[in-house]
Amino acid sequence: MGFFAKILREQGCDQKQTQMGGAFLGGLVSGIPCSLWELTMIQQQRFGGSIAGTPVRVMKEYGNAGLFRGISMTMGRECLFTLAMLGVTPAIQKELSGPTYKMESNTALAVGALTGSFFAATISHPMDTIKTCMQGDLGQEKYKTVSHTGKKLAEEYGVARGLFKGLAFRIVLIATTFFLVNNFKEILVPNMFPKAVEDDKKK
Repeated sequence: MGFFAKILREQGCDQKQTQMGGAFLGGLVSGIPCSLWELTMIQQQRFGGSIAGTPVRVMKEYGNAGLFRGISMTMGRECLFTLAMLGVTPAIQKELSGPTYKMESNTALAVGALTGSFFAATISHPMDTIKTCMQGDLGQEKYKTVSHTGKKLAEEYGVARGLFKGLAFRIVLIATTFFLVNNFKEILVPNMFPKAVEDDKKK
């Protein structure tokens, strides 16, 4: 996120644009390694093998395309997740704890975390479900493209069960993560990057 935030800042973006844009772009790029790691994990869970040996096997059996199956869904999920965690959640906290609403900081953060998690989880949950099905079926015996997988799940299980099963648990899990990450960020960032904090205060 910091790399992209710096670029956006240099391009003249304001603090909110820098924060939102940096979070979105950072999440988007992080989806690339995440996709490979999660594909390896899913393939190990199904067929066994080592961490190093599983990607090699996938390449031998399915080519380079096999390694990046479902990557668009992973990148989509991660950019929304990171946008909500490091962009939307702190923005809501800042607004609610400001002079207009005067909400206590941790309460404002909790509201921001819950709002951000509801937004991120609801939109990205079908992406995660589709990605998991595709990465578990590299031979495309049942699930083929992104659109085909989504349609297949909806037809077989219904939209709610097929694409949104487990959403409530995921919202709670993500909300907890958002709250803790932003809480730790408030504690650690001023000590680790005091100059950046001072520069932001001057803007």
